[in-house]
Amino acid sequence: MQLLAPSTARAGALLTLAVDLGGQGQHGGGAVDVAYDATLLEPVGFAGPGEGQATAALTAGALPSKLSLVFQVKPDAAGPAAVAVTGVSLDVGGQRVATPISASAMVTIVP
Repeated sequence: MQLLAPSTARAGALLTLAVDLGGQGQHGGGAVDVAYDATLLEPVGFAGPGEGQATAALTAGALPSKLSLVFQVKPDAAGPAAVAVTGVSLDVGGQRVATPISASAMVTIVP
């Protein structure tokens, strides 16, 4: 698995990262758990159990696959913003299979 991100993003802009899930085979959907710097970023289209944590839904399909994670960069943000995938779970054969994999990226927020 890889987390692909641009090296910089502008304050107030949208930031899109790509989760590249490797592997092979079919799955019935799942979830990607994400940790992020809540002082600089806000998730768009996905949410989580608390500030700085979110879960993005993965639609059913086949591996390898990609998932986009979109964040709104806060207007007054500046400096390094960390984003990490902390786990992935997939529905396989009617069972939820958790995979303790991780990947991280650092994006520099510029004015």
